[in-house]
Amino acid sequence: MKTKIIIGLSIIIAIFFIGFAYEEKTKIPFQEQNIIYENEETNEARARNFLKALQSNDYNKISSLSTEQLTSELTEEKSQELKELLDQTWGEMSDLGEPEYPDFGEDKIVLDYRNSQFEKEPGNILIRFIFNEENKLAQIYFDSPKLKEAVNNID
Repeated sequence: MKTKIIIGLSIIIAIFFIGFAYEEKTKIPFQEQNIIYENEETNEARARNFLKALQSNDYNKISSLSTEQLTSELTEEKSQELKELLDQTWGEMSDLGEPEYPDFGEDKIVLDYRNSQFEKEPGNILIRFIFNEENKLAQIYFDSPKLKEAVNNID
């Protein structure tokens, strides 16, 4: 009887360790995971998706969210440079915060994120998204004291 219990427990433990080892082998590194984008029914979701696409270097997604003019100005190379600048200056974003909706007229929808929290600069950040009537991102603006300093040091 004791032998059957010991053999049964041994089998269960072996299955557990085999399953654990298999799970560790099949985990995909974070950089290779697919980014899950939000449903784009709101401009807030479009703004968050733009930032996710920028973070993951998904230029196809960036251009699908943007107007033709913004896409022509923010080329794939420039979006990579922007990502690197933001990574170096701000680090990872921990919280985008809630948007404010300043009035810029009827032809523009503006979302300002002023309470965003980032690893290297936890405050004094402004991220402004300006959408056109078709809910395409027409302009994006990043501002903070550290970002201004970093840009001034590039010139």
